[in-house]
Amino acid sequence: MASEPSEPSEPSVVENCASGGMRMDGATLAVAQLQSTSDQQDPLRYPPIAAAAPTAVPPEQGAVWAYPPPEFDRRCGTETG
Repeated sequence: MASEPSEPSEPSVVENCASGGMRMDGATLAVAQLQSTSDQQDPLRYPPIAAAAPTAVPPEQGAVWAYPPPEFDRRCGTETG
């Protein structure tokens, strides 16, 4: 009895957090599709990190997950609390 063909599985993506990008190396980048560049969430401090990330990780692998936290005023990027 022949088995039914299986449905193709969804592609998976492996992200390396490595302490917010503090441990990026070629061996890890060889097995992970994405590399978090930082755990920093301050929208005023993150731009230099994001700008420098391509010196350590190829741009297509560098993941930037920054967003303004609720205590930041979205109009001017300043803390409201």
